[in-house]
Amino acid sequence: MSGQTQNPISKVLLEGLYDQECPLSRLRGCPHLLRVIWEDIREYWRGMIELPCEVQAENKYWCNVEVDHSAQSSFYLTPISSVSWDSDTLYSFPTPSDININMMPFIVGKTFESSKLPEYVKPYWSLIKACINPELNRASHHLWDRRSNPSDLGRVYYLTIQESFVGAGSSQRRPGLHVDSPGEVKMKNEDCQGGKEGKGSSQPYRGHHWGEGCAHYIGECNKPEYGEEKPSFVLQGGIYLASSMSSSCKAWNCKVAPKGVGRLGDIEHLRGALPGPGQELQAGQLYWITDRTPHESLALSEGSYRQFFRLVTSQVSLWYKNHSTHNPLGVEPDPSITRVVVGDKFGDDGVEVVEPDPSALERRMEELERLRQNSDSDTE
Repeated sequence: MSGQTQNPISKVLLEGLYDQECPLSRLRGCPHLLRVIWEDIREYWRGMIELPCEVQAENKYWCNVEVDHSAQSSFYLTPISSVSWDSDTLYSFPTPSDININMMPFIVGKTFESSKLPEYVKPYWSLIKACINPELNRASHHLWDRRSNPSDLGRVYYLTIQESFVGAGSSQRRPGLHVDSPGEVKMKNEDCQGGKEGKGSSQPYRGHHWGEGCAHYIGECNKPEYGEEKPSFVLQGGIYLASSMSSSCKAWNCKVAPKGVGRLGDIEHLRGALPGPGQELQAGQLYWITDRTPHESLALSEGSYRQFFRLVTSQVSLWYKNHSTHNPLGVEPDPSITRVVVGDKFGDDGVEVVEPDPSALERRMEELERLRQNSDSDTE
């Protein structure tokens, strides 16, 4: 249980215990039964947490990677090196200029210009490039099976940058323990498969992805520059984030099952089930997480100016138009993956799907094919 807020489930139990009209009130005076109920609840919560799988170090050969976001991952939180053997990119935070954008769509391109981002975010290109470099390498790497597992070159990713002063005792981003996959979302007038009928004209929708993410071990790398063999991993999808301030965000190397995720990704009820105290993220370090990796923004001990960077990969189910930043160069969410919705995601009325332009999907497929043909010609 958090030291700041009471666990909502324990609150219901205590309120029910002293409510004469609630069946739980019959358990008053039976602490042994309440203890059994509470332990059963905690055990159920612990079952919602998935830990990383062990690396099978005896596998020392490159192999084809099966992309399975539901499979157990090698990790759910990892730092991204500022430079690697297959890239000369060094990333860092630029001088701030009060940028404030959220989930702006852009194209995964080889250059800043081909990514179709507005000029004012160009100082962040080193961080953006560090996130998309794996996809650019897959588009041209001779060992990568681009037909069965193509790169995301040409796909739509989403950029968030927030630069602002944060007062002492406050957090810049959303407080409270959560994951970025928002759990159940109320959809207006939607026949959502697997959903239960809700109040009014809204129905709950589950299975909302916000980048997904998996990391799998593929063997040992024996590059001469390293001097020794090191385990190699492939990242698929997920979320990249960084902060200009240390100890302003904390994350846990685990994943939460979908049925354990509350509204808007809230998992405060699972705090006691998490493995250990978590990891405080360091200033200037880029990290990779999945959309179901637990994390929280921390209150600052002293007021300071903070820069926050986040890049969400292509697998985003819903793009909240009212809460996201339009790309002035015309890039929109990919209609083959993402549905645009309007309305207040924090409200009780639900959000409504915006039907895409019938020709939008055709244009996206043509653009992807053109980019992949260019990529194939680059490797010939």
